[in-house]
Amino acid sequence: MIVSNVDDRTTKFEVKFLPRGFGQTLGNALRRIIL
Repeated sequence: MIVSNVDDRTTKFEVKFLPRGFGQTLGNALRRIIL
């Protein structure tokens, strides 16, 4: 649950400040690192 919440926050931050493509790649990398 905590990991999913953190992912949601990071994805929102990435979408606001970074392009969607780059944000998705960064989000996937963060999920892999966390998990």
